[in-house]
Amino acid sequence: MKETCEKRTFEHEKQKKRWQYLFNTLFILIAAIVVGFLFLRDTNDRNLIFSSLKGADWRYLVIIVTVMFLFYAIDGLIVYIFARLYTTNYRWHRGLAVSFIGGFYEDITPTKNGIFPKVKTLRKQKLKISSAASIIIMYTILAKIVLIGFGFFVMVFNFDMLVAQAKPISIFGLAIPVWVFSLIGFIYNAVVIFVLFLMTSWKTLHNFIIDIIIKVGYKLKLIKYPEEKKAKLKVNTENFRVELKRLRSNIPVTVLIIILFIVKYFLIYSIPYFAGSAILGAPMVYADGKTTFMDALSMNAFLEMITNLIPIPGNAGIAEYMFTRVYKQIYIIPGGTDIENTAFLNSGNLLWRFSTFYFELIVGAFVAAFYKSRLEIETEYELRAYHELQSQTLMDQEENEQSLRANKQLSRREINERLRDRRKNKRQQDLKKKGKKK
Repeated sequence: MKETCEKRTFEHEKQKKRWQYLFNTLFILIAAIVVGFLFLRDTNDRNLIFSSLKGADWRYLVIIVTVMFLFYAIDGLIVYIFARLYTTNYRWHRGLAVSFIGGFYEDITPTKNGIFPKVKTLRKQKLKISSAASIIIMYTILAKIVLIGFGFFVMVFNFDMLVAQAKPISIFGLAIPVWVFSLIGFIYNAVVIFVLFLMTSWKTLHNFIIDIIIKVGYKLKLIKYPEEKKAKLKVNTENFRVELKRLRSNIPVTVLIIILFIVKYFLIYSIPYFAGSAILGAPMVYADGKTTFMDALSMNAFLEMITNLIPIPGNAGIAEYMFTRVYKQIYIIPGGTDIENTAFLNSGNLLWRFSTFYFELIVGAFVAAFYKSRLEIETEYELRAYHELQSQTLMDQEENEQSLRANKQLSRREINERLRDRRKNKRQQDLKKKGKKK
């Protein structure tokens, strides 16, 4: 009876999520229409943009298609390598499906959370729910580490370029430099991963931070069930610790995955350069003839730091706007007028956004809808049950540790008492022997 009620609750939550996904998808489409209208509302700009896109160099378009194919192929390969740690009966195309489905749900959720859809898809591919959860947790850990590494690299080597070239953002009449948002985004991600690492190795800090988060969230009425949330946070941190140990114990695989992540992000960050070169019909260069490749790549990394701060489905509208702020001094036609440069920037913006976002959104929606391992309520029920089992296991472990400590103390007490009795008996025996001798 209880299980039936729980499944009904899950079914209700599933239906609610479907409406949320539908709303978020409509929001993204409306935002795309609004952005397109703003770009194309002026007749001269519209004609120049259409002309630029129509005359785009097919060679660079082929490069863009190839780069995006390699991007998804490598992402699927990463999932494949992780899955092969748990089963030999796994194929690369299944990892590719996980990549597209997870990417689709990341695109249509404000928090960019594709973890559960990925776990569900792996579960439907006949992996155990525990193995699927472990794979995605390890994937997320290494992805975060590489993203922070990329951010640190561009902060060290190209931060001065961002400060000098990116146009400030006007908020309520106040001009705020773009680098401020990039720096905040980098610090936020670095602090999150650092605190997670610290919490996994320092249990006292782990419990202290979780208690503070729960208390503040409860007082602000952001958390309804504090004890349940506290248990979930403890389990999540424990999962992080377990999978981190697993990664440390398998260094060759970890190094290989990190290299693949570096290549993956290098590819996706290079798209703005190839998009601009396609519109221009030649490699993008500065006025002095210097190539803009590394600068364009670094700017995309800065752009990623900013957009990750904003909880909007697909960063719809925000990504396009920030692109114009970040790339305005890079997307310049040598000897071109302001109107031509603006059209060049907007054309590259549209090509970049379609390649890196709308393509994934369309293909991901198709894969999620028609992939033979479709997501079902039973899988979510299993995942929740697995989470509850982990919570109970964690509680049992804590109780066992307490019992073990108590038993150790009890054992010491018993040993001392026995030794005391033996010493007492020995003294009595010695006295009796002395009495007999007399």
